[in-house]
Amino acid sequence: MIFYEKQIELTTERLVLRPLRLSDAKILADHLQDPRIGNNAWHLEEPFTEQHMAEFIEREKADMNWLFLAITTKNDDAIGVFDAFFYAENKVAEIGYWLGSKFWGKGYATEAAEGFINYVFNDMKLNKLEATVFPSNRASTHVLEKLGMVQEGYRKNHIFHSGEFFDIIEFGLLRSEYEQQHSIKKK
Repeated sequence: MIFYEKQIELTTERLVLRPLRLSDAKILADHLQDPRIGNNAWHLEEPFTEQHMAEFIEREKADMNWLFLAITTKNDDAIGVFDAFFYAENKVAEIGYWLGSKFWGKGYATEAAEGFINYVFNDMKLNKLEATVFPSNRASTHVLEKLGMVQEGYRKNHIFHSGEFFDIIEFGLLRSEYEQQHSIKKK
């Protein structure tokens, strides 16, 4: 069952979230070479080569539960990736994102996530968004908290990545919480 539009394109003030293209493979692989990024991308298989990323982009097109979007500047340079896994029967999506390190600290992750959150609650009418981060990823935790997501759980040794187990923190945001936050902002 297709629950969302694979060819979605979202525009924010400074960014465009669009479907991944084969032409993005090299720059995304280059970004993932930074261990601060690659080590947090546990759902991607190593090595992070251009060929591997091109194969990933092709496979992603066929997966109807998982959406990967390039985070691009207005000049269409891919600076990172935003992804969402949809649990259609529950009206839930789990989101994730990463940016090339030279784009950190500019508010891009928050802007991209906020654009997607607005879309899934206003247009798709989802009931809940979830996100999972490693405890060591304080920057991502800060982004999620800034967006109104709250910590719902802490799981020990929950992810096996690069030969070892890692704890994770689970965050969530209900549609009712989102609506309440946005009604307060409008006042």
